[in-house]
Amino acid sequence: VMAFGGIGGLTALPFAGIALDRVGRRPTLIAGTLCTAVGLIGLGFVHEMSLWVWFTRFIAGVGTGTLFAGYFAFVADLIPETRRTEGIALFGISGLMPLLMNPFAEGLAPDPSALRYVFPATSLGVLASLPLLVLIKEPVRVLIKGDRRFRLSAFWSHRLRPVWIANMTFATSVAVFMAFSAVAAAASGMEYSARLWIPYALGAIVVRLVGAKLPDYVGPSNMVVPAIAIYALGMLGLTFADGDVGFLVSALLCGVGHGYCFPVIASQVVGRTPKQYRGSAMALSTGI
Repeated sequence: VMAFGGIGGLTALPFAGIALDRVGRRPTLIAGTLCTAVGLIGLGFVHEMSLWVWFTRFIAGVGTGTLFAGYFAFVADLIPETRRTEGIALFGISGLMPLLMNPFAEGLAPDPSALRYVFPATSLGVLASLPLLVLIKEPVRVLIKGDRRFRLSAFWSHRLRPVWIANMTFATSVAVFMAFSAVAAAASGMEYSARLWIPYALGAIVVRLVGAKLPDYVGPSNMVVPAIAIYALGMLGLTFADGDVGFLVSALLCGVGHGYCFPVIASQVVGRTPKQYRGSAMALSTGI
C-alpha cells in the first residue's frame, strides 16, 4: 500500500514532464497540488483496509510526484544560471525540513488512529500554496517549431549519461538509508533509532546554508563525485557502527552528502538538457 504512492508518482511523471514543457509550469503545479490535497483528505476517511486506501495513496503519489518535478523545473527557470546550483540547494531546504518530524511522529497523537486527522490538516497547507503559485510569473517556454514529438535522444546524450548514473547511485543510497538505517540501529540496541533523522536532516540543511555557493564556485560537475563519496562514507559507517555515536555520526555524513548530491545532480540535469525539455528531464530525474 505504501509503495502504491510511489507507483502513482512514477505513472504520472511522464505526463507531468510533457505537461510542464507543453502546457506550462503553473497549470501543471496547480493540478499536482489539487491531486495531493485530494489524496491527503481522502486518507482522513480511512477506517479499514479497502480499495479506498489504494486509491488515495495513488492520487497522493500522482500529486507529490508532479510537484517534486514541477517545482524544481520552475525554480531552475527563475534562478540565474551562474547561481543555479546554489539556488536549487537553498530551495531544497524546504523539502529537508520535514525530515526533522520523523523522530517525533509517534508522539503526534496518543492514539495512532487519531493520526488520520493529520492528513486533512496537512492538505490545508498544501492548498495554501495555490494563491502564491498564481503570483509567480510563468516563464517563457521554448518551443521549437514543428517539434511536437517526445525525443528520447534528448535525454540520452553522451553529456547526460554519467548524470543519470550519478542520479541512480545517489537515489539508491537514499532509498537504502530510508528503509534500513533505523532498523539496523535498533537491531544493534539503539533506543529511539528514528533519532538518526535529526543529524541527517541537520547535516543536509546546514551544509546548504553554509556552503551553498561552493558547487557553483568550483563547478557543479566537480562536486558530484565528492558528494557521493561522502554519502558512501556515511553508509560504510552505518555498516560498521556498534554504538549510538557511530550511528549518529554516520547519519550526519549521509546528510552532508545528501545536502550536496541533490543540488549538484539536479543542476547538471538542467544544464545538460535542451531547455525545451527541461520539465521532462526533471520528471525523469525525479522518477529515478
